[in-house]
Amino acid sequence: MCGANTINTMKKLIFLFFILFAFVACGNDDDTEVIVEEPQEDYTKYVGYKLEYYDLKADVKSVERVYYNIEGGNIDTKRPSRKERYYFDKNGVLVKAVGYTLELVSISEAGEYEYRFKLSTEQLYTYDEKYRLTEHTYTQYNFRVSKTIYTFDEENKTAVGIEYEVNSDGLTPKQKYNYVLDENGRINTESISVYLPKEKKSETLVDKREYKYIKEIDLKSNAVLFYGNHLNAMGYNQISDYYEQSIEYYDGTSGGSTIREETIPRSNAYGVSKYSDYQLNGNAKSLIEFVYTDGELVWDNEDNILETGHPITKKIMNFDSNGVCIEYTSFRREFIEYINNVPRFGSLREEGYFKYEYDSKFRITSLYDEYFYYENVETTTPKTIDKSIRIITYDDTKNTATALNYLYDGNNICEKPYSKTVYNLDPAGFINMFNYEEYSISEGKKTKNQLTGDINEFNETPYVKSALIKRFDTQKNMIEQYNLNKFYNEDGSIDKTEIRSYRKREITYY
Repeated sequence: MCGANTINTMKKLIFLFFILFAFVACGNDDDTEVIVEEPQEDYTKYVGYKLEYYDLKADVKSVERVYYNIEGGNIDTKRPSRKERYYFDKNGVLVKAVGYTLELVSISEAGEYEYRFKLSTEQLYTYDEKYRLTEHTYTQYNFRVSKTIYTFDEENKTAVGIEYEVNSDGLTPKQKYNYVLDENGRINTESISVYLPKEKKSETLVDKREYKYIKEIDLKSNAVLFYGNHLNAMGYNQISDYYEQSIEYYDGTSGGSTIREETIPRSNAYGVSKYSDYQLNGNAKSLIEFVYTDGELVWDNEDNILETGHPITKKIMNFDSNGVCIEYTSFRREFIEYINNVPRFGSLREEGYFKYEYDSKFRITSLYDEYFYYENVETTTPKTIDKSIRIITYDDTKNTATALNYLYDGNNICEKPYSKTVYNLDPAGFINMFNYEEYSISEGKKTKNQLTGDINEFNETPYVKSALIKRFDTQKNMIEQYNLNKFYNEDGSIDKTEIRSYRKREITYY
């Protein structure tokens, strides 16, 4: 198969009865009031967070609570632990909750501490005319802001909640929740399906290399300072091969002060091999070459080597009529052990196979490769063979080449590349192996999605379904309860099933 199932790598345990109203929020400490029109019916009875929940009565607009530390049975009124402030609409329903943490300001010479409250969290709640939550914004200062928007389908008795991360690009979808509505038309949190956003290809720069040599030149054009410099994978400059030269001239001068600096790009051309690179003449068509172990070779009386040893490596190269290598196969024999001081080696096994195509300038445009992996050093049949293909396009105007790397299943090239490398070209127009940017191309979450976006941008298969399972006896008392969570693969099959928060009760009656 080409590629990998990325959905499992995305999975995280979300659980699940995410507290929509859990107190952690942030915002400005003001008296902003959200006014909801007087409901025709008393829909507020279905809302959990209202005056009664906070043990409040009458027409409270806002309330501030300060919590203090208790040490040794004594209340330390000089050092509170936290502060919370709640805001209610005219019907007594919570519309805003703000939290503060205590921050140390200073310690006096007498050892007294000075504290102040620091805004930490804020939550905002918006309701429809039936007092159903339609929007919940949750801010954690200096960390993140999330917004969950709910829509109701009363005809089908369902509801959808989409959670977004709020950032400079707008709203990034994080998860979608599907609910059913109860008999009162409210969200039933005991049954929920969670969906992840659809994925798209994204490119991430994973490595950048740029090698060059620096020379400082004196008046006679000789280097008095020389060093190598390259930008490493972390983006930092590294110095190597650094030396200084003090030069004495016949005219009695030292060359004088440095007059200029020269930058010389370091280059290693990535191109095709020709038979001449292997010291071959006569327009060679193929080459088979063996390398032997020194201790295994035998000489005759005239010091001619008799090939009675075990070759450690073998390579087979095929050249076209232009003398350019179009195929290369490598073999290797692995060391196993010494027996009575005599080395024992395994079989000569295929290690890799490469096939090349090139353009009119003899630059590689396609590289197919196979790498062979074995169970152990003695087996001769490969356990696995990794196959891939690299397609290279050249842009002589921009002086760059782009290589896209694909997996290959033996019959077909994978539809999408898994990585990309952009090289600079050397003066001859060939790839400079010391100057490139490498990108990983992977499945990634959508980076931007406005409220007007299509909610069908989420996967059709849920990531997880969770249900609260209850069993009752004949007296209608609950005797068993647990959360049943089913996690799904991308194709809709069940990956695993988990039971959480299991409770069992035994009741005795008269």
